[in-house]
Amino acid sequence: DLETMRAMSKTIRDTVEKFREEARKEVEERASEAFRMVINAPEALTGVIIDSNFRARIAGSDGRAIRAPSSGQEVTMTLCVLDALRQTSGINAPIFFDTPARSLDEDHKKAQLEYFWKIRDNQFIIFPHSGEYRLDEVIQYFGGEICRAWELLWPNDYEICPNCGVDLLKDGKVKRCLECDFSLDITSRNTIVRDLEV
Repeated sequence: DLETMRAMSKTIRDTVEKFREEARKEVEERASEAFRMVINAPEALTGVIIDSNFRARIAGSDGRAIRAPSSGQEVTMTLCVLDALRQTSGINAPIFFDTPARSLDEDHKKAQLEYFWKIRDNQFIIFPHSGEYRLDEVIQYFGGEICRAWELLWPNDYEICPNCGVDLLKDGKVKRCLECDFSLDITSRNTIVRDLEV
């Protein structure tokens, strides 16, 4: 009958809302914990606030959302919320981070990498822009945990010949190696993929 259908529908809605609220609290708790681990002022920025629509804001020392967070703080918060959603959902899938260290200083970049490179079951893939991380330092500190790494370069980015290691000389629109006659057209917009040793 109609009353039974209405009661069942209400029960389903209430159950979904209950699980949604439990998930919101868990995401907020996990994101806040991660956020405090990767920032350098956990007494001033105390965590992440997730509202009922799953919009995120950064909490100040008074527990209220701060006004006008920096772009670095917003990037860090977003990564922490994404990781919290992954943990809460229980979905075992790779995580893709595009330019995760933009607007961050060196200490925050290192803290971010240390947090996300903790021993865990999930693979994560980073697409940083030039200068976002110091490549040699990342490979030195985290090389044992990196599966594969590549660098995308413009022809003009090359300073040393990839064949013999001699400095390349600029000759008009070409960079040329005088040792092995290797050359690159520096006006080309084709990227070169370099496999990095890790």
